[in-house]
This record gives sequence, C-alpha cells and structure tokens, in this order.
Amino acid sequence: MENGENERIIEDFKNFLIVDRQLEKRTVERHLLEIRRLFKNSDFDPINATKIDIRNYLMRFKGWSSYSYANILKTLRIFYRDYLGRKEVIESFKFPSHPFRPKKIPSKRDLQEFYQFLKEPLAKAILLFFATIGLRRKELFNLKIKDVDFEKRMIIPEKDSSRTKISWITFYNDEAEEALRNYLTSFRDLDKDRKLFPVTETYFRKKCKAFERKTGIRITPKY
Repeated sequence: MENGENERIIEDFKNFLIVDRQLEKRTVERHLLEIRRLFKNSDFDPINATKIDIRNYLMRFKGWSSYSYANILKTLRIFYRDYLGRKEVIESFKFPSHPFRPKKIPSKRDLQEFYQFLKEPLAKAILLFFATIGLRRKELFNLKIKDVDFEKRMIIPEKDSSRTKISWITFYNDEAEEALRNYLTSFRDLDKDRKLFPVTETYFRKKCKAFERKTGIRITPKY
C-alpha cells in the first residue's frame, strides 16, 4: 500500500477516534502511535490482514509488559473491530492478566512530615488540596480563582468531562483553608480568571522527589 494511502487511512482513523468514539486527545495520540507502528513494521497489508497475520504480529510483543501488550491489543481491537468492521480478525485475542502489586500508601504521619518539610505556602496549599478535595491532577492545576467559593470552601471546576470521567463540585477542609489563606496573602489582587496555582505538576513533583531523597518516603500527587 502506498504511503499516501496509508496516511489517508490513518487520518480517517484519527477522525473516527475523535468524532465517532469521542476520545480525549491523549488517548487518540496513543492509538495513532500504535497504528503507525503497525503500518510501518508489519510485513503484510494491514487493511487486508488475516487472523494469522495479527497473531504473528502480536507475537513480537509477548516479551513486553502486560500493560504495554494490552495497549497494543486495545488499539488493534478498535482499528479492526470498530473502524474497519472486521471483528473476526481480532475478537479471539485475549487481554493478559496484570500481576497484582499492592501500593504502599503514605501514612498520615508521612503526610504530616512532608507538610513540615515544605517551606513555600504555595506548596503547602497544593499538598492539602491534593489530600482533601479528590480532584485529578490536571483538574487541580487548571483551577482558576473563580472556581472557588471561599465562603463555602467549595470548588466548582470548569467542565472537564469525558465518557468515563465527570467533574463535579467538591469541598476542602479547614486545614486546607488556612494553607490557602496563607498562600493567597502574597497576591496583590485576586484576578478571578487567573489560575489558583500558577505552576505545573512538575513544580510539585520536584518537592516530592526532594522529600524522598531526604527521608526515603515516596509521596506523589496520585498517591
């Protein structure tokens, strides 16, 4: 198949993911990466692939982690079953089971020690917001001052929803309120359209890494 035709199909598949499947940008990019790998590295015509072709292709990834293998298979399922309507090519392949690895969650004492370790009011406020309000990382760093009802200690984030994730109101506790007040005293004005925390996740992750180097205690925004 000519490269120009390949690109046409990939572009149409991209539109299918965006419009038909309503997937988020990051998910679309991951699927496109896998499809480009398929078109580039397969020794068969991907559009007219047989079950045997797909089986031989997947054999290349059997030494990979179960998560990586599953991501490849997810893309192939969407491409063949949903986009091309050729479910017979892909439906017999099963997803691998993932080994269970219990995560070590930081204790309340660990979090208290981390809070004392942080010196900047901004970092302290971010920690307590992560610990109390339950927003996803992207949501927290996208918060604007106008999203906060300071009187009710309530947060109403801008709509950031997908088919599987929905944003709703949440509240922060009195400790977070005190940390937020201490942080906001450095503001000359509270422009309602400015970000509540005008930094990226990288800023906070560096604090986590510095604390881990000093104490051996691993704390991340997700934990």
